[in-house]
Amino acid sequence: MKVSHNRLDKQLFDHKDEYMHVVERVLDSGLFILGPEVNKFEDNFAKHNNAKYRLD
Repeated sequence: MKVSHNRLDKQLFDHKDEYMHVVERVLDSGLFILGPEVNKFEDNFAKHNNAKYRLD
């Protein structure tokens, strides 16, 4: 039996519009490093992992 572990193509297809919107927003801002999207990601990542602190 073949078991599919990671179907990244399906995940991309299901959320492609959302991902592209965020990519466009980052590209339009010109802030690829230490911009507001990075801060938002780091906050969400820390919360998801129950981290007491995050790197800045």
